[in-house]
Amino acid sequence: MNQESEANNQTTDVNSASQTQQSTSKNVSETHTAQPVLTRISVEYYMSKRVDEQIDYFNSKSTKAQKKYKSQKRYEFILALSIPVLVTFSTMEVAKKAIFFHVGDASVNLDLMIQITAAIAGIVMAYYNKVMDLEEYYKIWKDNRVNCEALEHERYSFLTRTGDYEIENLAFPKFVDKIESILNNDVQKWKQKTKIEEEPKDEDSDKKIANKEKNHKSDS
Repeated sequence: MNQESEANNQTTDVNSASQTQQSTSKNVSETHTAQPVLTRISVEYYMSKRVDEQIDYFNSKSTKAQKKYKSQKRYEFILALSIPVLVTFSTMEVAKKAIFFHVGDASVNLDLMIQITAAIAGIVMAYYNKVMDLEEYYKIWKDNRVNCEALEHERYSFLTRTGDYEIENLAFPKFVDKIESILNNDVQKWKQKTKIEEEPKDEDSDKKIANKEKNHKSDS
């Protein structure tokens, strides 16, 4: 009887150990399964999500800046051509004698209104000129067009396996390196521009602080 009981206990211990081992191996396998599997980016994915989207971005930005620049330039040309014509016409006898409108007993001659119009045209022209300098439409148009054309050049060179992409197994890494270099250069230019724009503000703030300290010392 005791021998049977011991045999049953040994069988129970073996089953328990087997179940524990199975549970441990299951947990280990689940842990390995839960880890993310890293995969390389395919050529098609990189081309559509990185290259094509950046080409569309640069092309859209360049086109918008070009339209704004040319539109404001047209207005500036029209105003620049109209001002000397208006000034010349205001000096003619016909304009001096013609009455534009009456204000009570007084009258306003046509030559005065033409001179006022010419002055307003000059102000508007100066406004357009300053806006173009401030917004830098021409620079944005050219810079984004250069980036767009550079990306398209590398894209077609890679697809046709010409230039630096003749060796098949090295074509895609070189392509990615060239594309990222172009995009990184654009980012560096933007950072440099932002830094230059912020520098005068920092200098002005330093001058204000220095002036406050001088005034405080003089008062004391």
